[in-house]
Amino acid sequence: MNRPVNMLADINANHQFLGYTSSNTKGRQINTLIQHRTLQHIGPHFPTSYTRNRGTTPDIILTNFKIHHNTYITQGPITTSDHIPIILDISTAPIVIPAFPRPILSKANWEKVTHDLQTSITQPDLQHASLEEIDTAIDK
Repeated sequence: MNRPVNMLADINANHQFLGYTSSNTKGRQINTLIQHRTLQHIGPHFPTSYTRNRGTTPDIILTNFKIHHNTYITQGPITTSDHIPIILDISTAPIVIPAFPRPILSKANWEKVTHDLQTSITQPDLQHASLEEIDTAIDK
């Protein structure tokens, strides 16, 4: 097939590559298709179903290798179902993904950082210290 294909489904395929401890037939078959580069797994990389003691990913997004679009996968809102909805944004334009602000290290005032570290860090004399004093120093 020469057309791009996306498949979003609740397949209930269990396999280690999806975070399960055991595998079932569906999981092994999908893993074989992925290993032979017939399909690619693009997500989700978060649990989509929750049981009493853990989250699992029975829902899956698979594509063929004809996909040339930008994709972004997010969790949908909580519903009455035991599954978390998956939202797949597909676009030919770049998808802007919000990111938390990060420090710009090239603009840091390294002299101030060095001064602050030198004045805030005190090194205790642990030459004849007890284990408790060493643990307290490590915690500080």
